[in-house]
This record gives sequence, C-alpha cells and structure tokens, in this order.
Amino acid sequence: MCLKNVEINEPDNQYKKSIVLFLDILGFSNMVKNSKEEDVEQIFEILRYINAWNSKDGVNDLIEAKDLVDENYIDYATIDFKKIKEELKVSYFSDSLVVTLSYSDDEFNKKLFLMVRATAYLQTKLAAANYFTRGGIAIGNMFHTGNIFFGPAFLEAYELENLANYPRVILSRNIEKNVDFKMPYLKKAEDGIWYIDFLAFAKNTENPTNPYISLIKEKINSNIAKNIDNIKIRSKYTWLKKQLKKINHTRGKQK
Repeated sequence: MCLKNVEINEPDNQYKKSIVLFLDILGFSNMVKNSKEEDVEQIFEILRYINAWNSKDGVNDLIEAKDLVDENYIDYATIDFKKIKEELKVSYFSDSLVVTLSYSDDEFNKKLFLMVRATAYLQTKLAAANYFTRGGIAIGNMFHTGNIFFGPAFLEAYELENLANYPRVILSRNIEKNVDFKMPYLKKAEDGIWYIDFLAFAKNTENPTNPYISLIKEKINSNIAKNIDNIKIRSKYTWLKKQLKKINHTRGKQK
C-alpha cells in the first residue's frame, strides 16, 4: 500500500521533549466483549466522556480545573495557561487516553505538577462514575499532532500501564530521578513504585457539590462484593480500599 499526499499540519515536524500520560480504563474490553444491546448506551457514555477531553473545552477543564482547591505548591499567577493549552495534546482511542505536554528543563517540575493534577482529576471523575483507571507517565521524545502520536516516551508510558497492576498511574524511573517529591499527590507504594494518589486528590477537592470520595468509596466496596470469587480483579479494589483507609487515618490524625 502506498500513501500519497499525506500532510501533517505542524510547523515543526520533529520530536519534542515531553511528559506523556497513557491512561486506560480497567475492564473495558471485557465489558464490550460481554455486552448486550442494553449495554450499548453505557459504553457510548464512557467513550463520549473520554472524547470530551480531546475538545478545546476539555483541555481547558483538564489543565485549569478552576473548581479545584489551590494546593499552594506553585504560584498559578506565574503560569501562562494560554501557552500551556496550546502545548497540551490529547488523543484517545477505544478506552484509552494519551496526553502529552512539552517542556524545557527549567519548567519540568511545574509542568509535571500540572500533568499530575490533571491526571488525578481525570482518575477521580472517572472513578466516581465507577470507571477505574490504570496507566503510566514517562518523559522523553514524543511526536503528537492531532490524532497522530508516536515516540519512545509514549512506548514507555504504554508499557508502564501493565506494570502498574493496580488502579493507579505510575511514574517512570527517569521521572523519579528528576522529580520534586514534595509535589502534592505523589506517593510511594509498598512495592517501591511512585504513583499518583488520586484518592488524596479526591479527598482534598471534595465539597457538597462534588462528593468524590464518598462516591468512590461506594464504588470500591461494590466492586469488591461483585468480584468476591475473582481474586485477580478483587485484589485491585482491595488495594484501593487499603489506600483509602490510610488517607482517612492520616486525616484523622491531623484534626
């Protein structure tokens, strides 16, 4: 097959040093495989929600998230959100999202924090609707324009998704070497892997109009009960339940 006259409307068709997120919805393939006619609407709603992040409004929501509390980690007044939104690239396929954000060395931690917060936000919104996610964040060379993306950083983020095992987004070793671990919502698990603690984010941003943590707790318990005979799946949710208990215990000590 010969491809002719394929144009990519990108002023600089080259790799960019980028922070790359690969995010996958757990159990989606089985949901589709075992779906019946009455399940089509639910599957459509999941994909429509994922697709929304690929819109201009979705990018605004993803990066600015104005309804969220200020973690006081960085001065938001110093961030050029217009420039950030131009640099942020979002693509989706099936049940997965790919998000990339180019960076320079002097702005790495600032941009990584925006990506961490945006990821925690995505995970929280989806988990509250009973769609739990797993993925990886890597750094390195990446080409991403429109729905065309490739590069070593994407391949690493994609491979990290399997390594994550539980419903979490884990960081690559290269990020661990450069990151400020005082950054909100980063946590080291018992297995030594650093990941994004979206449950802490959900707890921190909960309010009467966004009862995230209450909804997520309900969904976790429901999935444990539903998979009582499936140890492999049940273990993923019991792991989350343990992390939730740790958050509640920590909060209780702070009061």
